[in-house]
Amino acid sequence: MFRRHGVYGVDFPRGTFPTLERPVLEEISVELQAHLRAGDNVVVDHGFWTPDDRARWRGAATDAGAASVLVYLEASHEELWERVSKRNAGHEADPNSIYFSESDLTRYRARFVPPQPDEPYLVYRGDPEPLLKALEEAAQGDLANLRALGPDSPGFPAG
Repeated sequence: MFRRHGVYGVDFPRGTFPTLERPVLEEISVELQAHLRAGDNVVVDHGFWTPDDRARWRGAATDAGAASVLVYLEASHEELWERVSKRNAGHEADPNSIYFSESDLTRYRARFVPPQPDEPYLVYRGDPEPLLKALEEAAQGDLANLRALGPDSPGFPAG
């Protein structure tokens, strides 16, 4: 976004972000599919705000003949606000950083729909070992361990 449009809220109005982001995400999807078809492993760092949004990205991976793994990073409002506040402190020196007020955070959080019981996902809880194991299994085509995990789950299937 920065390379194409500049600094959020400075070079383009705050309310236009979703409209400006859409073609960028479409280009990223095309690039993602090219990498997946070439056999590359790819991480897409994006919000994946809704089940429909996540389904579109899963579909892009499937269309490219690849398996996708959604890794869900749970965080409380307090945790997120602490991270955003730190990022805000360096906002003027980092053109890739978007300044967010706490009311922005609250508004955006209200739009996020956590993974649903019918969506396969893994919950990352700070220990990379189970995540890396599950990702390796997925890379080998073993998707049996990727299933919807409830909020009381340790985050990964036993084993």
